[in-house]
Amino acid sequence: MNTPSQPMWLGIFYACLLSSVVFVQTLFLQAYFHRQFLVGLRFRSATTGIVYRKSLKLSSSSKQSSTTGEIVNLMAIDAQRFQDLTSYIHILWSGPMQIIISLVLLYDIMGYSIVPGVFLLLTMIPLNLYIQRIQKKLTTKQMGLKDQRIKTMNEVL
Repeated sequence: MNTPSQPMWLGIFYACLLSSVVFVQTLFLQAYFHRQFLVGLRFRSATTGIVYRKSLKLSSSSKQSSTTGEIVNLMAIDAQRFQDLTSYIHILWSGPMQIIISLVLLYDIMGYSIVPGVFLLLTMIPLNLYIQRIQKKLTTKQMGLKDQRIKTMNEVL
C-alpha cells in the first residue's frame, strides 16, 4: 500500500466514472420502462376494446358457448398480460447477449476457472424448466377458478 503502482487519482476517477455510469443507466432504464408502460397501456386498451366490441356482436348461440367469466378474463387478465409483455419482450434478445458478454469478460479475467460456475448454472436449467411447468399448470388452474368465480358472481347478481 505504501508504494502503489497506480496513482490515487486514477482510482478516484474510476470510482466516479462507475458511479456516473450507474446513474445514467438508471435514467435510461427509467425512460425505457416509462415508454414501454405507455405502449403497453395502449396495447391493453386496444385489446380490451376489441374484446368488448366482439362481445357485443356475439350471436345468441355464441353466447352459449362462452361464459361471461371468460370474456371478463379476456378483458382483465389477458389484456394485462399483453401490457406486461411490452416491457419485457426485449429480454428475449438482450438476455442471451448479456450472458454471452458477461461470460467472455469473465473468461478474459479468470480464464478456465469460470467453467465450474457455468456448469452449475447450466445444470439448473432443467430444474427451472420443471418449476415453470408446475407454475403453468397452477396458473391454468387459477384461471379456471377465476372463471368459475366470475360466473358465480354474475349468477348471484
